[in-house]
Formats: sequence, C-alpha cells, structure tokens
Amino acid sequence: MQKHPCHSTTSVTFPSSPSTNAASEPEPKKPKMDYSASLKIRAILSDEKINPIPLAKVYITKIMDRRESKNLITRLPPLPSYLSHLKRIRMKDNELYIVLAPLNPDDAKEEILQSLVEQKDIYKGIQLGGSSVEVVDVSARPPLSRSQFDEVAPLWPVTFNPDKILEKLLMENSGFSEGEINEIGSNVEHLMKTSEGGEALPACLIYDPVSKEILICTNGLSNDVLPLRHAVTMAVDSVAQLQGGSPLQKTEVHNFLLPVDTVPKAVSSRPRREHSDYLCTGLDVYLSHEPCLMCTCTLLHSRANRVFFVNKTKFGALESVCKFHCLPNINHRFSVFHIELS
Repeated sequence: MQKHPCHSTTSVTFPSSPSTNAASEPEPKKPKMDYSASLKIRAILSDEKINPIPLAKVYITKIMDRRESKNLITRLPPLPSYLSHLKRIRMKDNELYIVLAPLNPDDAKEEILQSLVEQKDIYKGIQLGGSSVEVVDVSARPPLSRSQFDEVAPLWPVTFNPDKILEKLLMENSGFSEGEINEIGSNVEHLMKTSEGGEALPACLIYDPVSKEILICTNGLSNDVLPLRHAVTMAVDSVAQLQGGSPLQKTEVHNFLLPVDTVPKAVSSRPRREHSDYLCTGLDVYLSHEPCLMCTCTLLHSRANRVFFVNKTKFGALESVCKFHCLPNINHRFSVFHIELS
C-alpha cells in the first residue's frame, strides 16, 4: 500500500497495556488506563463563538433629567436590529448615558446634532449641546460565550444568555469527565495502532457510545486518486453491511481490528435501533487524519453523532480548509473534536 501523500502521522505514546498470563491461567482483570496525561481534547467551534467580537460605533449622550429615563427609551427611535443586544442606558461614574443612534460614516456629526435639536421634544431630558454627544465603540453583535461577554461588556452593557453546552465545550478537554477521556483515549489508541499497522494510511473507527462497542476499525486502501477507498467511505460502507445493507465495493466487511486480546472484538451485525435512523445515527467516528470534503459529506449524510480526529491535513474540511460542520445551511449538526497526542 502506498502512503497517503497528504498526511503526516503523529507519533503516539500511550500507557502500556498490561501483559497477560499463560493461557492455562485465568486472565486477570485489566486495570483501567489513565489517558488524561497523554491527550488533549479541543472542540472545533465556529469562528463566531471563539473569535473576538467586531465593534461598531454609536452616538451617546448624558441624561440630565433622570426622571425622563423611561420616557426616553419609548420616545427614541429603536436601534437597528443588529444592535438590539445593546442596553439603551448605562450608568457610569454615577451618571446616566443613553445610546442615541448608530454612527453612519457618511453623516457629519454636526448634521446629526442639528437633527436632534430639531426634535427636542423627543429628546427632552438629555444634553445635546456641542461636545455632549460622544462616539463610542460597542459590540457589533451579541456575545455567545462568557469570554466574549467579559470582553465587550466594559465598552457598553449588553444582554447575554449563557449557553451551558458551549461553556462546557470551552472548558479544558472540552468538559469531558475522566471516565469519558479514558474511553476516548482507548478508542484513539486502537485507531492509531490500526493506522500504524496499515503503513500509516488514514484509519477510521466507528464506536457505539451506548453499547460501548467498536463496530468498525479500518484503514483506507488508497491515496487521493480513489476517494471511494478512503477510510471514512469504507467504514461507513461496512456499517451499512452490519445493518443488513449491500456492500458498495466488496463482499466482506472491512474490519482490520487488532487481535482480540488487544482490541474488543467487532460485532458481526448491528440492526438500527429505530427505523428512521441513518447509518451512523448515535455513533461516534474516530479518524487518524482530518477528512477531506467528500468524506466529511459522508459523515454528514450518515448522521454521525461526534467526530474525533488526530492529525490535521492539507485538505482537511473540519478545520484546516474550512469548518464544514459549522456551515449555516447544512441539514445535520455533529460535534467535532481535535485530539492532540503527547
């Protein structure tokens, strides 16, 4: 087999597996492995959830008569929808300030002030003279994470509704528990041994997190010239066979699991739990290499639950070239995690 031309493989060091006794002796219970020190798990999130929020400029001024505060909010023209997350009034240095309008670079400040003065009945209770109207930076869109909120809130108060799922994903190791990390680490170990045993060609492992079973673990059999023999395509094809479907390319299930004493024996069949299930509904997919765009589409159409990958690739579609799973118009969402091995 030829080595995949686009991929480089991370050197892996896992906790050593315990040795087994002679065949005549009962096999001792294997101690639980601790993978927490040998891997780091990072969620691949959309840019808008992790990047700094862009800023916009608005006109503000001081409220001179606090009794008019509530009336001003109802009398003033509403802010445009893209600034609806801004609180209209803020307290600073024991003074109240109010947002008047967004800054339009094409409008001169003098013209804005003149239009405000002409509508003095609407703007009763605020100061409109000369330098009283200021231009300040505010958040141009709502913050999605706590860190984004902490970044923009000092500029001007905003509404913020914490997303517990997102905050967990932003935690160390994406918020996975010690038990979950060990489960992930065990699957990654099997995956990387399969890849190394197949001349470092990309490997794919499909895992049922409910039954704790490895369904498929296989290498791809080709380079980029034959995409239907990429590891993802072959693995999903094999899942179809486990569910009673016809094979896409070969009659046998593509399953290159290591010996049973090292890797759990793969199941021989797996009926769908629900008639409406897709091929990989509820299943986790582990990849030694970041998948290409076609393989990523295969993961989407088979409705994978979560995807874990180890090595980034030149044409990877989960982070390197694009974040396909974060595109707004796709018809299925799946979580993606990068595994960094030490």
